[in-house]
Formats: sequence, C-alpha cells, structure tokens
Amino acid sequence: MAEDDSLQDLIDAVSYGEVALPGLDEEFAELRARINLVCVVSPELGFPDLGFKGYRSFIERSLTAAEDPMTLNVAFALEEEVGGSRLKWLEEIVPRHWGIPDGPKIHLRYSMETEPAEGQAIAPDADVRLADLLDVGFHPFVCEGRVAVNLWLRDPKGNRIDSTYDWPTYRGSEYGRLREGLGKKFPEVNW
Repeated sequence: MAEDDSLQDLIDAVSYGEVALPGLDEEFAELRARINLVCVVSPELGFPDLGFKGYRSFIERSLTAAEDPMTLNVAFALEEEVGGSRLKWLEEIVPRHWGIPDGPKIHLRYSMETEPAEGQAIAPDADVRLADLLDVGFHPFVCEGRVAVNLWLRDPKGNRIDSTYDWPTYRGSEYGRLREGLGKKFPEVNW
C-alpha cells in the first residue's frame, strides 16, 4: 500500500511539474505542444492526447511500467508510445521550423495552452524580420494547411512591429503604411 501511495505521489508530482524526470525539458514540452495541436486539429490521425488528463495518464502508464520510476526518461517513453516513424511524420505536420525561401530558418513556438480535451487549439507563432518576408508571397501554415502561423513582424533591431495570420493580405494593405517610416529609420534596407 505504501509503495502504491508513493508511486501515486510521484505521478501527481510529475504531472504538476513539481518533479522533473530525465527527458522532461523544453524539447519535450515543445513535442507535447505539437502533438496536442495535431490532436485538436486532426484527431483522425490518432496521436495521443497529452493535455493535462492525457499527460497524467501517460505519466502513470510510463512510471508504472518502469523498473525504476525515478530514472525513467520521459522523452524515450513518449517516443516508444507514439512510435519513431510517427514522430518523423509529426515533423511534417507540425514542423519545428519554417524556412523562408532564400532566407533564414524561423523557429515555430507551439503553445502549451492547447488542450485536446476541450477542443481548444492555439496557433503557433514565430518572430520574423519584416525585411526577410518582403519577397515571400505566401503565409506559413501547419497541420496540413489547417492552421496559420501567427507571425510577429520585427524591425532590423528585433523590435516587434505588428503581427499577422495572413502575410499576403498584410503586405498588400498594412505594409504600405509602415514602409516610409521604416525606410527613414533603417535606410540600409530596401523596403
């Protein structure tokens, strides 16, 4: 009984983020957020729900099956549960980066607030220098074109200017009002 209680205490502590096991890092949190977005937007793909209840169930299954729960590598346990080939597929559906054609590779941030049990999906966002987008005629999407990325547009110094879920429309309407001011402030850029 005492062993069961201590295992339940460990499950609760890990679930609430009070105890960190090997593999519970930023990379794992990002993977969990990416999987949750797919769960909400494309449930037919069958990825596991890793919202709070689903995550707790995953932790419970993994710790219960572990020979030594305190040395369990949670990232390896998730890879085993999801499957390595499905994780590679996940990279195509919800990539970690968006490559601007002839430009930099932009990191996409996925929200831990996406909660599959509630059907709530939050789009990923990314910081991008406005100058890097000037020749781009499309907007990035994830989840097979179902979710637009929120682009936080930045000036050459990295200061936020604005955000958009539709770059082509923004470029055609809003960019014009910023162009003159940016040209004066950053004359070295061909606005």
